[in-house]
Amino acid sequence: MENPNKIKILERALERQKAARIEAEKILEQKSLELYNISEELKVSNLKLQELLIQRTSELEGVFVNIIDAYIVMDLDGNVLKLNKAATKMLGYNINKKPLNLLSLVKKEYLEYTLKAFKELYNKGYYTNFRIVLTTKNGEEKLVQVNSSIIYNNEGKPIAAQGILRDITKEEQDKELIEEQKNQLDIIIDHSPIGIALSNKDDNGLILVNEALCNMLGYSNEELKSKKIMELTHHDEREESSKRLEQLYNGEIDTYTLNKKYLKKNGKNVWARTSVTAVKNSHHKIIYHVTTIEDISKEKKLELQKEELLKNLESQNEQLNEYAHIVSHDLKSPLRSISALLTWTKEDLATKLNEENMINLNLMEDKVEKMDQLISDILNYSSVQNDGINLELIDINQLIENTIEILLVPNHIKIINNCYIPSFKADAVRLQQVFQNLISNSINYMDKEQGLIEIDCIEKGNKHLFSVKDNGPGISKDYHQKIFEVFNSIGNHKNSTGIGLSIVKKVVELHKGKIWVESEPGEGTTFFFSIKK
Repeated sequence: MENPNKIKILERALERQKAARIEAEKILEQKSLELYNISEELKVSNLKLQELLIQRTSELEGVFVNIIDAYIVMDLDGNVLKLNKAATKMLGYNINKKPLNLLSLVKKEYLEYTLKAFKELYNKGYYTNFRIVLTTKNGEEKLVQVNSSIIYNNEGKPIAAQGILRDITKEEQDKELIEEQKNQLDIIIDHSPIGIALSNKDDNGLILVNEALCNMLGYSNEELKSKKIMELTHHDEREESSKRLEQLYNGEIDTYTLNKKYLKKNGKNVWARTSVTAVKNSHHKIIYHVTTIEDISKEKKLELQKEELLKNLESQNEQLNEYAHIVSHDLKSPLRSISALLTWTKEDLATKLNEENMINLNLMEDKVEKMDQLISDILNYSSVQNDGINLELIDINQLIENTIEILLVPNHIKIINNCYIPSFKADAVRLQQVFQNLISNSINYMDKEQGLIEIDCIEKGNKHLFSVKDNGPGISKDYHQKIFEVFNSIGNHKNSTGIGLSIVKKVVELHKGKIWVESEPGEGTTFFFSIKK
């Protein structure tokens, strides 16, 4: 029989084991619940991670495919693993059809340089602004700028490289073209015979000057750059120059030209034609102004000499005009006396002189009359230019009729006036002088038993065109120009002094027109002349 104490001990031990088992089961149940919850959380987190991975992968794929610049992934030997659309378009290769090694596209002259760059990329982990020339599938050479970096695995070991390639061929060509054009422009500016300066309103000095301007003003390039154009401008010219420059920067004008004096380094003046032009940016704001300065000292000197000469000529003309009037008065007085004496002699000796004597006296009288007319014509000729023209509204038809009325027209000559145009402005006295002279010539030289003189006029553009036509003897072509010269006339008519047509020519020219003749011997003559409306 077992010891009761031992039984009790075993019972108590059994109770403790039961209690411990119950406690362990509670702990196990709690830990199982915790493990289940953690497992569920891990499932949710794993799903989120998968979704995030898919999203990021999609985003990266979108960036890879749609990036504007060419994007390439390659292994460390240069074998291309992946190309985006831009890279495929740039290089012309499809790696899905045929493998491609990027080094095979590098132009021979760049190969050694590229290998060194690859080595540096491997060592540093990245390489920026690397430039090489690649030959595309169609044989076109492209200058590309490459920014690349190494791709590492989880252990930090390099496994591949990625790079962005940007085609800068056109950009570089444009830069070279701009540089070439700049060099050409510099050559043009430096070799221009005209001074050129670039400046703006606020600068303390000139931004750019050329050699011609330095030579013109006697300064070195550096000396001129420390000065403003206004400092080089003569004091008398500064107010007008400042006013124009202000208008330029206020947008009232885009360019202006002035003739003004500049101060040379040696203190002397130089006259120059100055043209200033605004240079605007894309927002139409003036950022600079270009000034071209052309030395016109010789022109100015000639201009001043011309002005002085014109003043002298004007004074001399006035003196000559006065002298002509004085001389004409002094000449006409004795001529009138001679004419009177001849008339008295003919009357007193009419019965005593024979026919030959009377012919001689008549001839003398004609010569005296012609001399008197010559003096009058000379005075008229000299006064045409000096007196100028007095413009007034005239009825040309009435003017011609009045002119015909004061002329002595023989019975065998008929004058037809076909001139009917609206009234216009002209010098009535001078114009009547023209018609009187032309019609008189036709009358005086008429050699036909039935003479005909026709006057016509039309409006032609900005001029009035007139004609005086007759059926007289005509004029040889040799004289078509000479008859308008002073003291040149056709034939030996007693009333001709050889000045009338010269006066006509001057009057027509005063009206800004011209005169000419069309004629053939035996076929009559037509004088044409125009005057500006």
